[in-house]
Parts: sequence; C-alpha cells; structure tokens
Amino acid sequence: KLFNLLYKLAKYMPKSFKRFIFKPIINELGGKIECFISGGAPLEQSTAEFFDRIGIPIFQGYGLTETSPTISVNYYGNNKIGTVGKALPSVKVTLADDGELIIYGQNVMQGYWGKPELTAQVIDEAGCFHTGDIGEIDKEGYIKITGRIKNMIVLGGGKKIFPEEVEAVLEKSDMIKEVCVLPLKIKSGNKAGTEEVGAVIVPDDKIAKLDNVQQIIEEEVKKLASSNLAPYKIPTNIIIYNNELPKTATKKVKRGELTEWYENSFIKN
Repeated sequence: KLFNLLYKLAKYMPKSFKRFIFKPIINELGGKIECFISGGAPLEQSTAEFFDRIGIPIFQGYGLTETSPTISVNYYGNNKIGTVGKALPSVKVTLADDGELIIYGQNVMQGYWGKPELTAQVIDEAGCFHTGDIGEIDKEGYIKITGRIKNMIVLGGGKKIFPEEVEAVLEKSDMIKEVCVLPLKIKSGNKAGTEEVGAVIVPDDKIAKLDNVQQIIEEEVKKLASSNLAPYKIPTNIIIYNNELPKTATKKVKRGELTEWYENSFIKN
C-alpha cells in the first residue's frame, strides 16, 4: 500500500526525490544508473512510465541505418513518453499524405551500393528518404510511430489496420506471452481466399498445457480487444503457437515466416 501511494505521488516529484524514495529498487540495478536509451523496437508505455516514476527515465529514440542512423530522440528536459522525441536540429521530418515519415538532411545515405533501382524506391528526386514507417507529429514536434506500411492489413471493405496497434493491446494480458498480428487467408466459406485479422499467440506457460487453452485465449482476446479497439480491428482468427515466435537477430518477429507457417499448416491441409 505504501509503495502504491508513493508511486502515484512520484508523478509530481522531481527526479532527485524520486530516486531517494525508490533507492532500494535503484540499488538493485547497481545504484548509479541514471537513465536508459531505447530504440530498435516499440517501447511499452507502462514500462517507460514505471522507470520514469522511480527516477530512471527511459529516452526513446528513432532512426534507420539509411539515416546514419538517428532521426529523433528524447532527452533530459524534452522527454514525452509514448513518442520517439523531436527530430535532431539537422534533420527535417515531414508526413506524406498516407502518414509515412519522410526524412531530409545530410544524414540521409547516398544510396544502396550497386543497387540504383532499390535506391530509387526509397530516395526521391529531392533527396528525401521514405522510411516506410507510419507516424504522427504533434504540435510540439514530438514524433510517434504507429506502424509499418508493409505490415498494414487492408480488409475487403478497404479499412486499414496496423498490427502494432492491436499487438500493443493484447500484450497487456498476463495470459499472453507473445503475439503477432497478421493478415490471414480465410480457409473456407463464401469469403475463402480473402484476408482477415489473425493473431498468432504464444500463451503463458501457466495455461499453455491446459486442454481448453484455445477457448481461454479467445475469450481473453475478445475481452481486451472489444474494450480497446474498433470492432473491425478485433482479431477473428486466433492461432495458438506452442514455441517462441521466430525472430531476427534484433529480436523483431519474422512476420513473413509466421505467415508461411500458417499457410502451410492450415491452408493447404
């Protein structure tokens, strides 16, 4: 009870006082750590809020190898949780009509070595780099990444869904260990061959071995999604995956490999 009270009050305290109150926790992390830098993948907002409350802010940034690499970053005095910060002074960031982040500056690469056609796909005539990321820029200049164009799911009626938004909701469940939202082909019926919103889920170890794990997960997804997402964004096909999701060296889920696994396991059989 005392911790919960102090945790709520810490929102309005200066950093030095937070660190004094939560010194036992900070000592468990070595005692001298001042901050974290986060990049490479979305940072869960609750994680950022927790560490900020105890006096160890997490500064989330954004960039790509093609942009040398930093585009924007949060820092002391300019840290808005849920964003990747403001663009560096030498970098100009704009939004295309579809929300794609467009980068211009001397940090943008000259091109992919020996691949002029591939270069032309991402760098336009003005020298601007098209990131492939969908985002928002608020009135203060803070950038928020909302999804990847190549991951976007387009339903039959034209509605667009970014998997990252759905995943962020489902990841809050203690019953779900990992989740990847994908466009999955409908196997049979009048809509056979079209796509629906699917969720490949690795259940938590506590329920993974239960006979009714499918039912438990489906009910959990419905409960979370119905109260946090628009109806058309709710996954309609829940697939239980009994291993760790396949990932790249930087721990990003291999969506293509999961889609191939689904099609081989459920479409062809």
